Amino acid sequence: MFLSTAVTFIGVVVVTQPPFLTGEDLNMNQLTGACLACGCSFGFAIAIVMIRHLKEIHHSIILLYFGGYGTIETFIMTLEFGVLEFPELELSNIEVYMAVGIGIMSFVSQIFLIFALKCDNAGKTK
Repeated sequence: MFLSTAVTFIGVVVVTQPPFLTGEDLNMNQLTGACLACGCSFGFAIAIVMIRHLKEIHHSIILLYFGGYGTIETFIMTLEFGVLEFPELELSNIEVYMAVGIGIMSFVSQIFLIFALKCDNAGKTK
């Protein structure tokens, strides 16, 4: 367990290319991104454990709460950072179709993840 955690942490350090490895100046955007990525992985791990413990709850309820919370959180963050912009929608624009496709695939993958985690036992690993 410790070895896999150490290898993962070393991989994150190498991928983020910190200044002590590359000899470049400290880039605050890169440091912020690395910290947010680590926080995201920690939050996702907590979500997986919580889903495994919620076996008796219907998958659509879990998905509803994930989507609702994500929408509210995203709206608040966009207002906080002042980046709430609505794109110009053109039906011939391929990016609109790609965005809808991303949403559909995210929905389907979240359902499959919930089903997979409900089939697994929520216990300690050896």
